[in-house]
Amino acid sequence: AVGGALCYVELGTSIPSAGATYAYIMRAFGSLPAFLYVWTAAFVIRPASRAIISLAFAEYILRPFYDSTGNSTNSSQNASAELPTGTPVDDFNDDVIPAPDWQVKLIASLCCAVLCAVNTYSVKLMAKVQDVAMVVKLLAIVLLIVTGLVYIGQGHDENIKNFFEG
Repeated sequence: AVGGALCYVELGTSIPSAGATYAYIMRAFGSLPAFLYVWTAAFVIRPASRAIISLAFAEYILRPFYDSTGNSTNSSQNASAELPTGTPVDDFNDDVIPAPDWQVKLIASLCCAVLCAVNTYSVKLMAKVQDVAMVVKLLAIVLLIVTGLVYIGQGHDENIKNFFEG
């Protein structure tokens, strides 16, 4: 990632044109590859990355409402059910999708639709939404760091005692 960032810094200082990647491809390879890049980015690359981010967001939003087996946590039927003996319960298992696919896709679609509607209504409002989202992400990171430091301060340092060994 650092190498890619340094390449873009070098390109930005040597080709001071607006348009970022489009301008660099235009200058290096001509108008046809630059045109094809813009259309590929607009219809494949950016929507695909937004869809992946929306799906991940939806999975994490729904995760507290489902246990590790994919059952609803507020179901009275599941409240008394126990897992068979020897069944590992791993809340961080990436192979298990905790919510049904239709719910994940519905939340992801709603997320995309709401952000699209806000952006269509007002670009300034969308900028404020992005600012709030950035602040929330930074606060979450700070919360994780502080929680970890408090946990270590309480004497739970078994994972970092031999920090520099094998």
